[in-house]
This record gives sequence, structure tokens and C-alpha cells, in this order.
Amino acid sequence: MLKAYGAFAYAPQTGAIGHSNDPRWQLPSQPDGVATVEHISKRSAERAALDRCAENGGGKSCKIIANYHNECAAFMIGTGTPGAASTTAPAGAGELSGGRVHVGRGASKIDAQRASQALCSAESAQCAPGWADCAKDFSTKD
Repeated sequence: MLKAYGAFAYAPQTGAIGHSNDPRWQLPSQPDGVATVEHISKRSAERAALDRCAENGGGKSCKIIANYHNECAAFMIGTGTPGAASTTAPAGAGELSGGRVHVGRGASKIDAQRASQALCSAESAQCAPGWADCAKDFSTKD
């Protein structure tokens, strides 16, 4: 089995995010419409995520917040403490700055998003989605 890797990067000072599943790094879409991540090394995935974060305004303050292989992962940025007043306005990219990162993992993007939401909700008053992605073994069809 060939391992496939993915990574997320985040710059807390600016709220910039980066992910390795950039169209420049994808194989053509599979028949089911799911694009497959092409990174076969952790280093390649992390470099792509850092590059994308820097391009999105994070510069040199971008740091890897998670890497994953042959699974799905998602992260949310949480601010405030549970029970504190929060706004219901959706968070924009700038509103992701300075928050705490909560990474969830799962067999699907939905599972990973639910896991990251649960972690974030337990520790923060407000949660903003960062990114969700899957890195699957692309040497075989699911």
C-alpha cells in the first residue's frame, strides 16, 4: 500500500491558512469526482501547505498545525471560552487570527469535521472552520 500524505499550516498572527490539497498538487479527479492528493511524503505535503499559507498572507509566520496520512483531517479555530458571549456572524479569514487550533480526524471529511467541531466547542465560545481534507492511498480504488 502506498501512503498518501496531507498537511495544514496556519499563521496565528494573520489568520492565513494553507493546505497541501492545492490544485497544483492533485492528480486528475477520480470517476466519483473526488480529487486525490498526490503527496507520497510527509515533507512534500508540509512544504505545499507552508507555501500556500505564505501565499495567503502568512509569510514566515506559517507553521504546520497537522499532518495526516491515509485518513481525513479537519481543523477549526476557536476563540473565547465556553459559556462566554459570542457573535453569530460567520468568521472571515481575518477573524481566524489568534485562535486556538483544534484538529479532528476520521474516515471521511464529515467525520473529521465533526471531531474538530466537538474539540473546539468543548474549549472555545466560537469556532470557525479552517479546512478539511483527505489523503487516501491512490494506488488502489476504494
